[in-house]
Amino acid sequence: MKLKEFFKQVRWGTFVSALLTIIVGILLIALPERLSHVLCVIVGVLFLISGVFAVAGYFARRISDMSDFVLGFVQIAVALWLFIAPDSALRVLMVVFGVMLLLRAIAGMGHAIESYKANAKYWWTGLAVSVLTLVLAIVILCNPFTTLRVLMIVAGIAFIYDGIADMIVMFRTMNTAKHSEQKSRLDGMTEIEEDPDVGKDE
Repeated sequence: MKLKEFFKQVRWGTFVSALLTIIVGILLIALPERLSHVLCVIVGVLFLISGVFAVAGYFARRISDMSDFVLGFVQIAVALWLFIAPDSALRVLMVVFGVMLLLRAIAGMGHAIESYKANAKYWWTGLAVSVLTLVLAIVILCNPFTTLRVLMIVAGIAFIYDGIADMIVMFRTMNTAKHSEQKSRLDGMTEIEEDPDVGKDE
């Protein structure tokens, strides 16, 4: 495969991927609430499939663990909950996320205090990160829906940035390949012109 054909294929693949990434980012910013419900449906489908397979596997095997059936049943129940009441499901999921961040912040503060007692040099960096995590956890727990909307918008901005960055890298790579090919042609022509044996009969 020639260099030009190779970069032509890479260009189109990268362009389509970057364009889709930018489109997803725009949608996340423009429609955060609707896309959060779409995300609930996707997660619900995954839970439903996993739960059905777990329950079916429990009944298909002669000797099986009861935990497979319980886990499958819980997954199916969560899937139905996500389908029927996505708003309440999102609220609970955000609250769970906030609690996890809260516990992580408390644990981080404990590690920072231990580092301070051990005379560590940069113990305060861990404390600063833990405090920021604690603030984020409190914000999520106080207003989970607003936080979810903000997170969707931030994710959209990140998607747009990633898509634009991919396009910039793609165009730079194409220009570099084009200049390298032109330079190779010029070098080849120069070598032919400088070769004294070129054009002489043997």
